[in-house]
Amino acid sequence: MSEAPLNSSRSLVERVGSGDGAAEDELVRAWLPRVVAFATVRTQDRDLASELGQDVMLAVLCALREGRMREPDKLPAFVYGTARNLLNDALRRRAREKLDPLPPDLECARSSSGGMEESDRLAAAHQAIDTLDPADRKILLLTLVDGLKPADIGHAVGLSSMVVRQRKSRALKKVIEMVRGGSQRPVALRLHNVSERRG
Repeated sequence: MSEAPLNSSRSLVERVGSGDGAAEDELVRAWLPRVVAFATVRTQDRDLASELGQDVMLAVLCALREGRMREPDKLPAFVYGTARNLLNDALRRRAREKLDPLPPDLECARSSSGGMEESDRLAAAHQAIDTLDPADRKILLLTLVDGLKPADIGHAVGLSSMVVRQRKSRALKKVIEMVRGGSQRPVALRLHNVSERRG
């Protein structure tokens, strides 16, 4: 696919900057497939590439709306530069997840200030998980135990990755609150940290 002519790029950037909604739609139609293809080639992960494409388009639109692109003739370089930056961030997050996976048994850190025994803390965490709605429990276990990403879980349960993230977050909050009620701050922090790493 050939790049848009320079004068067309300049016109498009100026129209988006002036608040032209049709220009925003035009920019997304022109560039979203290119960004997704760019990311797919580099990651071989279509789901990640699709999510990245949305993030890149949002970042580019925000930049153009706010007049932060100083050289409108260089729209292609700006879009691909944004895509490279966001892709590198995503790959770094993925690398960290691989280096620090969650143990299958939801290992709980011992509390230096005393409190319940580790086996009791683990039992409390499992009991809290058992109280969840079945769908939320499945999403949480697929995340924490199987290490699946939201897009993979979404395919498995028939939901979008965004809905999976929302339900996972809600389930984690409920479990954390229940475990904290039993003086289980180490467990709560562990679950919270894993949630932050897995996005």
